[in-house]
Amino acid sequence: MNEVPGQFLRPKSVEEAAELVVKLGGEAGIMWVGTHVEEPETWARQTMIDLGDLGLTGIRIGRDGASLGAMARIQSLVENKDIRAAYGGLLHTAVRRLAHYGLRNLATVGGALADRRGSPELVLALLALDAQVVVVGTREEVVPLSDWWADPGSGGRSLVTEVRIPPAPSKGGGWGLEWLARSPMDQALAAGCVGLALDAGAVRAPRIAVAGIGWVAGRVPSAEAVLDGQSVEDWNEGGLFEAVKSAVSPEPGFGASADYQREAMARMALRAAAAAFKKAGNR
Repeated sequence: MNEVPGQFLRPKSVEEAAELVVKLGGEAGIMWVGTHVEEPETWARQTMIDLGDLGLTGIRIGRDGASLGAMARIQSLVENKDIRAAYGGLLHTAVRRLAHYGLRNLATVGGALADRRGSPELVLALLALDAQVVVVGTREEVVPLSDWWADPGSGGRSLVTEVRIPPAPSKGGGWGLEWLARSPMDQALAAGCVGLALDAGAVRAPRIAVAGIGWVAGRVPSAEAVLDGQSVEDWNEGGLFEAVKSAVSPEPGFGASADYQREAMARMALRAAAAAFKKAGNR
């Protein structure tokens, strides 16, 4: 018989919730759902913190960018018309890929970010969009998602309450998301996402993120350096491919060797870059 959590706590304010997270650290778990179903033992012998009374469900798109509450359901993002139109449809594509309909109605933005074993598309899209997260611990901070994501222990020291995304370029912005999976709703064996802006026909501020079954989603600075300054007509596809391939070292996963994932991640990044170039040229 599975053990049950020691206690459930339901704070009434963000400040109270953050205080509990800081105080309890790794001994507490947040009751939000990611994009894969946890084993019952995952919640056993823990204090669980329920954020249901805090709101944090808002979704806003405006001229100053986008804001996603940490408790916003993934399905609410799928159904949001503004999300569907924003950033060339990148966010809409990403959230539709995360899980089946039933799980999307349970999973939240915060849960998707906390779930490093789940489907990576939303994290990849947010990294490519240069998103920031609002975190509350001993104080409230706004930090780049790429920095927070690179520190796996962040979730035990602070609470994510919101994701903020800067506005899209008025012209010349493009994004691409590509993935390889065994079936339409299976978790991607490899995926890549690219965001870029064109200025006088040359790439500025590219952001490239990749993931694999055996490689947690993350940006690839060496590949971004290759793409930076490249032209639409003559960009270095081979250099980008090799930069991604050299930067990742995945562990073998189900149905995919490390070498296969490495090649596939590089290929998905290449396809995503091509899609981003095409969209940027059409804006």
